Amino acid sequence: MTTQIPRRPARSARTFALLLAALAVAHIGHGEVRAQLLPPPPPLPLPLPIPPPDLRLGPPQLPRIPSLPQVLPGNAPGPSHSAVLPATSAILDTKLLIISADGSEPVLAAIQKAAEYAGIPYTLYVASRAPGGFVPAILSDGNRHAYYQGIVLTTGTLARFDGTSR
Repeated sequence: MTTQIPRRPARSARTFALLLAALAVAHIGHGEVRAQLLPPPPPLPLPLPIPPPDLRLGPPQLPRIPSLPQVLPGNAPGPSHSAVLPATSAILDTKLLIISADGSEPVLAAIQKAAEYAGIPYTLYVASRAPGGFVPAILSDGNRHAYYQGIVLTTGTLARFDGTSR
């Protein structure tokens, strides 16, 4: 058995909402409706300064740093007066030779990743694994075939000292 709750007409609900709103306004403003004040607007920005009339547009002049003149080594070849390169049958492989002292240099991984990213084939030579093994035959066949187009050192002062004076 179900009991039905009688429905109130919509007019009484609207009247109740209006009465509730009137009481809220009377309670908040004590019978007066007050306008809410907005905060003042922010001050206007200052005008931009006027540039001096002798201001030059363009890149600044670079400083001149004094340096010593380059000295030409005594065994340097003389100047070439040829405008044409000689025709040769030399073969140059487009590979890099990466030379590392012991294979643990922090920059070694970065050099390898950069070569792989650029798609450049390379060979890694670790000097501590083959002491005294870096011979001219690693670089070329001695005739017209060079095995590498470039050499990259992991440090600028790549050297290995084994403790002897040889």
